[in-house]
Parts: sequence; C-alpha cells; structure tokens
Amino acid sequence: LGMTLGCARCHDHKFDPIPARDYYAMAGIFGSTQSLVPGNVSGYITQSLRLPGRSEADMIAIEEANERKAALAGEIAKIEDQIGNVGKTKSKGVDAAKFGGIVIDDYDAKLVGFWQSSTSVGGFLGDRYIHDEGKLKGEKRAIFSPKIERGGLYEVRVSYTPGANRASSVPVVIHHQDGRDERRIDQTAKPTIDGSFVSLGTYRFEADTEASITIETAGTDAVVIVDAVQLLPTDTQVNVANDDRNPSSESESDGEPMPSEEELAKIAELENQKKSLEAELAKLREEWPIQDVDVAMSVKDADTIGDTHLLIRGVVRNHGPIVPRGFLQVATAEDRDLPEIPVDESGRLQLAQWIASEDNPLTSRVIVNRIWHHLFGSGIVRTPDNFGVMGERPSHPELLDHLATKFMEDGWSMKSMIRHLMLSSAYRMSSDSHAEKLAVDVENRLFWRMNRKRLDAECIRDAMLFISGQLDGTRGGLTIRKIEQYDLDYEFNSLRRSVYVPNFRNSVLDIFDVFDMANPNLVVGRRTASVRPTQSLFMMNSPFVVSQAKHTADMWIGKMEDESGIEGLYRSILGRRPLPREVELSSEYLDGFAPDQRALAIESLCHSLFASIDFRTLY
Repeated sequence: LGMTLGCARCHDHKFDPIPARDYYAMAGIFGSTQSLVPGNVSGYITQSLRLPGRSEADMIAIEEANERKAALAGEIAKIEDQIGNVGKTKSKGVDAAKFGGIVIDDYDAKLVGFWQSSTSVGGFLGDRYIHDEGKLKGEKRAIFSPKIERGGLYEVRVSYTPGANRASSVPVVIHHQDGRDERRIDQTAKPTIDGSFVSLGTYRFEADTEASITIETAGTDAVVIVDAVQLLPTDTQVNVANDDRNPSSESESDGEPMPSEEELAKIAELENQKKSLEAELAKLREEWPIQDVDVAMSVKDADTIGDTHLLIRGVVRNHGPIVPRGFLQVATAEDRDLPEIPVDESGRLQLAQWIASEDNPLTSRVIVNRIWHHLFGSGIVRTPDNFGVMGERPSHPELLDHLATKFMEDGWSMKSMIRHLMLSSAYRMSSDSHAEKLAVDVENRLFWRMNRKRLDAECIRDAMLFISGQLDGTRGGLTIRKIEQYDLDYEFNSLRRSVYVPNFRNSVLDIFDVFDMANPNLVVGRRTASVRPTQSLFMMNSPFVVSQAKHTADMWIGKMEDESGIEGLYRSILGRRPLPREVELSSEYLDGFAPDQRALAIESLCHSLFASIDFRTLY
C-alpha cells in the first residue's frame, strides 16, 4: 500500500490521516492468523491445492476422508503401543554399527513438528523409532543430512517398522548432486532388505555439497514412521542376517518372562479392537485411495479468532478499547460497501479483496510506480515505499492514474505492464544529455531522456558468470548447501544465478554487500546507489572477479589475433563496439607483453573491462 503504517502503532500518525484505531483494526486480522507451527524448530503451514478436475466439494470430501484415515491410524498406533507395553515388555532395537556405509539415526535428523517416540514394534535401529501420530499432515517432516567425505555413487536406503496402520505412500525427497528426486514407500509392507530397509535407488553425492533425504507427511493416509537412513557406496557389500533384527529371538536370549494369562487376555482384547479399526481403515482406503495432493506454504486462521485491543502508546500490557477488525479509512471510498468480516474468520480474505479492489486508490498506483521505477531508474513517485504526506509528489499524476487504470483493465498483469512500458517511446529514448534541456530539468523529472542506471549487485555477478561461461543455469532445488548450517561460517561458492544464492540475515555474499544489495531485514522499494572506493577496489582485487576474467580470457585466447577479436571482446563484456581509440590502446597494451605471456595479457584486458564503469552501467 506504500504507507508507513507502523507509525500508528503507538499514536495517531503524525503526518498521514491514519488513526491508531486503523492500525489495530488491521492488526486484529493478523492476530487471528497462524503463520507458523510451534516447535523446537518452527515449521511452516501448508495448504492443499485443488486436484485437476475436482470441485471444491470433492476436495472437502477428500480432506475429510484423509482426516478420518489419519485418526484411525493414530488409534491403531496407540493400541499397538498398549500391546507392546503389556507386562512392560518392549521390543529391542539393533545396533546401527552392524550396517555399512553412512547410517543416520532419527536422533540425528532435523525434525519439523512434534514426533512421538516409540519402541512398540521391533526391528528398529538404535533405541527407538518415531512416528507422526497420523496428525497434522504436511506440517511434519524429518530431514537427514549425511556428511559425505568421499564423493561417488551411493545407494539410498530407508528403514522403518511395518504395520497395518502405516501410511501406504510416504513421500521421500532426495536432494543429490544432480538435482532432486521423489520416491514413495509403502510402510504397510515389510522392508525387503534384511527386513529393515528399502532401497530408493542410486544417486551421486559429492563431498561437502548439499545433500539431504527428507521424509514428508503431506498427502499420507496413516501413520508415518521415521527410523534411519543409510547411504551405501556402490562398491560396498553388506550382508546382515535377517534374524539379527528379530525381536523375539533377542527377547528369548535375554531370558525375559512370558506374559501371564491376564496379560494374554488383555493382549487378545486389544488385538480385537485393532482388527476392527484396521477393517474400517482398509474399507476407507478402498473407497478413498490416496491421491497426491500438491501443497503450498501458507497460513491459516488461528485457533482463537477475534478483535484486538488498542494498545495505548503501543505498550503490550496497556490495553485500550477493543477495535473491530477492518481496513484503512483513508483508502476507502465512503459510498462503497466494505467486505464484512465474519466472526468466525480471521478476515484475511476480506483484507485481500479490499487491497485488490478497483476502488482502492493505492494498490494499483503503488505497483505500477514500482514497475516504472525498476525500468526507468526512478519512479513517477520517487519514494516508492511512502505515498503519504512525507513522500514526494508524483511528477506526472495523470500518467500514474492512466497506468494504474490500464493495469487493472489488463487483469493486474505485471507482464503486460512491463511490455507496455518497454515498447513506449519514453523507454526507448537515448540517455544522451542536452545542455538546453539539462538547464530546465537537471534531475530528469520530466523523463526527457533515459536515465543511466547502474546494474544491481546480482546483475553484476550474473553478467560476469555468463560472459565467462561459468554460469550454472540449473533451476529449482535447494539454495542452502547444508540446510542445518545457515550463516555460521557459510562458504559462498555457488555458480548458480544470484536468485539462488542464500541471502542470510547476518551474512551476505561480499559482492552483494559492496554493491548495495537491499537489506533483507527491511522492505526496500528503492535501493541505495552509492559510489565508494571499495567498489573499484573490489573489482580490482576480488578473487571472484579475477577468476571470471581468467575464464573469459580462456574463451577468447584463440580469437584475439586482430582488431576484430578486440571488437568481439568489447561486445561480449560491454555490450557495445569499442571506439577507435579504445581499439588502438587495447592493441598497444596486448603487444606490450611477450608472446609467452599472451594469455596473461588477455586476462588482464578482460579484468580491466570488468572493472570499468561501462561494464556496470546501462546507458
């Protein structure tokens, strides 16, 4: 909305007509919204997306069936726990040391959401296994991050304890050196390898690179079991006898007492209850087979929905009157009906409808102004984050209104607006200056020429990688190499596009820091464009820039025999033909090196062009 609403948290806005009541009217909507799943590590909330060819009613029926299946699976799991605890007899686990390769127990996995520990069904690795209780599907996952010391091909295996109440299609996502794969496990069936593991295939993993095996719960129809993950090098042979993991033989060898008659009767009663629930679950699975439902990271209405107090001076414990949930009065037409917020809904839908309404005077203007700002170098309103009294007035208010109206008529399509502006004569103007026009409008507020623009930090990096032939065009996948490491001593060594480079709160790539990348902790509609000595020093001395210059020189070393090679190099790096004087100086510079230093000379010339102002400026 392009407004400094935070000022109204403690008092009525000092400059704009926004009372504190409006702030808390909107705060009530967000206070009635849950955005994270509480836990040791907070998880995010997912929402199911509609299946192709399915109506909303169908999706509701599918979700209700899945909820019932999950509830039945949870009840069966509890009964199995009770059976295992009769007489306090527990199944024992197997020592992970018996298995070769890299074995990661559930204790070493990163868990999202609450997982129930259990030892009811024998044959698990270590001291226990864990399960999701058949609840909160999509909000729980277990991430195994193996430490790869020797690169190569590894067979990925997953361990679990089978049972009738288990999920029949558990998704497992494998992030490996060559990308991302998803496999499914039927945990109702007995594992095929040593009665403990199933194989998910062979993948390539390299040392000290991103790798993870994630067991998901989204879309599953019953209890999901997590026990252990094994990565077995393809040149390793492992043979473990099946009876090594037979809990009954271990119990007998330990001399544990047999159950009493009362305990046997209790077990029989529990078994009958279990069979009844399993029959209902089997029938439900037949009527409503599991379907792969895509999910999106989202939010949902909170358990407690309602209006909030106005906090006097913004102090949490200093409550004023309760403010009904609502919207900004100043951005609401008096003759228009506002969306009503039902008492049992957070109001997010109504807020979205109000924000994207054609009657809202702010939203479309703010969006088209930002698009103009990014294309032309400065906005029609040069304070894109502040359309209030303290922001700058638009230089062309009629143009801003026209573009905002067209934006809405075109279905709020940013792509259409970008195309419309880039095909205009205003965008296609030269950036050359004229003395008489400069005397009238030195800041180019009337857009009589195109502004000269410096490349953003990401574009400078991507341009060098592209020109040197080093840019990794891989799409999708993880952006953080070791997902549990975050920004602690993180090594930025990716060659992927800058959009895939992690932007940590406390640690950023050096080129991003030097060239004024936006602060990730703030909303930044207009970046700082500073001119500092450190920028030139970075382009002169950075190992990254030196490396890209060398790779570029390696590509051009056989093409620099005459002036056409120099012209091609200038076109490649600067995007323009060199001036005659530049060709002359470049030739003299290259000829000043000995023949055996030709490669070094071309590398030095490439480095000089990368470090030039022309490389990081759009004219």
